[in-house]
Amino acid sequence: MIIFIRHGQTTTNAQRLLVGHSDAELTALGERQARALAPYLADVVEVWVSPLRRARATAALAMPELEPVVKESF
Repeated sequence: MIIFIRHGQTTTNAQRLLVGHSDAELTALGERQARALAPYLADVVEVWVSPLRRARATAALAMPELEPVVKESF
């Protein structure tokens, strides 16, 4: 099974900006959103992320026991 998850809220999301491929950080809300995913992802055995900070941070908070595989493009 493949599960797609969007990153938590970023600083630019909070400002209601659409900036595409920028490398914005998660806000405190975004960090809480990522942590809230943990119970739903307990059976996940592998995680792929983009190299952007927001994706890596979301994965680290949601699935701290897994080392994400960074994929340059999807």
